[in-house]
Amino acid sequence: MSQIVSEQRRLEIEAACLRLVTRYCRSIDLHDYEGVLSVFAPEGVWNHAEKGPLHGHGAIRAFLTSPERSNGKALMRHVVSNLQVDIVDDTHAKGVCYWTAYLAMNVRADGTASARTPVSVGEYHDEFVFDGREWRIAARTMRYVFRGVPDKEAT
Repeated sequence: MSQIVSEQRRLEIEAACLRLVTRYCRSIDLHDYEGVLSVFAPEGVWNHAEKGPLHGHGAIRAFLTSPERSNGKALMRHVVSNLQVDIVDDTHAKGVCYWTAYLAMNVRADGTASARTPVSVGEYHDEFVFDGREWRIAARTMRYVFRGVPDKEAT
């Protein structure tokens, strides 16, 4: 295998891509939609498993803040694992990781909820791009592997 970038640059790219993936999860869990947008390139595409392609920050923001998705009181946690980053060149990389998502609608006053089974498990397939200043997600494709239904009973 020919070396596309130096070992040091490879480690930098992998670390930057890992930070994007975890920042996305943390931001979406905290309903910090500007944080979610910050991981995507301005013209980035989120190929949502249910909504189809969302092109650019405007479409992504509209989806995140839509009335149908108004779950601002929901307690969510996305756990990502098995991130693999493949370097394409000095400014492009591809990655795949698994997610496990937990969701509780009935949250106690202390911010906790009873343990539930995951609402979904899937894969994120990402294309990363370096814009000369920072790494961003140019395209993210979601693929569900397992789906559940959030428990709406009182916790």
